Amino acid sequence: MTDWVHFGDHNMKFFHNKALIRWNSNKISVLKIGDNYCYANESLHDEAVRFFSSLFSLDDLSCVAFPLCGHFSYVDCSTMDSLTLIVNVEEVRSVLFSMGPLKAPSLDAFHFLFYQIQ
Repeated sequence: MTDWVHFGDHNMKFFHNKALIRWNSNKISVLKIGDNYCYANESLHDEAVRFFSSLFSLDDLSCVAFPLCGHFSYVDCSTMDSLTLIVNVEEVRSVLFSMGPLKAPSLDAFHFLFYQIQ
């Protein structure tokens, strides 16, 4: 996308071919089911539907009860209670203004200066 924005419409054939190559490389054309390889579109579709139906169904209850138990650190009751407190505007303001004005929370977010001058 950034190449297209930079170069514009000057070379549409190049960018169309680039999009087609990406589309073809992101396509699932073969699945291994057991010991067999499956190439037919209908079989690929049926296997994908079967997999995601079983993944998001409650038929197998053996893995539903806390599948991630033990993978996270323990949170005590006082910390849990602090998560339910009402947000204080002054606390948010002090934290926001304590951050560097040209820092950003993520790659596609505004700098903190944007919020500090509002």
